[in-house]
Amino acid sequence: MRQKSLVLLVPLILLTIIGTCQSDSLSIKAIYDKEAIYFSGNKYVKSNILYPRKELINEFQENTEAYFLYRSYKKDHRKGKVYYVVTMLLTLFAAPIIDEDVGKGALTVGIVSGVVTIRLFARADNKLKKAVWLRNRDVLLQ
Repeated sequence: MRQKSLVLLVPLILLTIIGTCQSDSLSIKAIYDKEAIYFSGNKYVKSNILYPRKELINEFQENTEAYFLYRSYKKDHRKGKVYYVVTMLLTLFAAPIIDEDVGKGALTVGIVSGVVTIRLFARADNKLKKAVWLRNRDVLLQ
């Protein structure tokens, strides 16, 4: 008799666990669909609504790892813009310089500045992607 009740009890427990897991996964999917953000061109999407990228800061809770990483992204991105302007100015104004040595020097500095610009923008982009990933993870873990 005891074995029969165990045989009936085990499937009942398994069905209960499976049902609970399925409802949890459905609620996680609903949270993800509603709260997760991702990029679409120069905008980001949340709940199937497009927002301008400048509003992205509002999605991060202060004093979280994602927030600080986003701030670091902004800092690197600003530096990249400055280097980009320097690169363009040096490259454009190096050509008409009459003194050949000064022109070559300006062009060389412009090229090096361009390499630094590319690295800064790449590093900033990686930080932004990681910040968004961390933010989405934190939303799901709440």
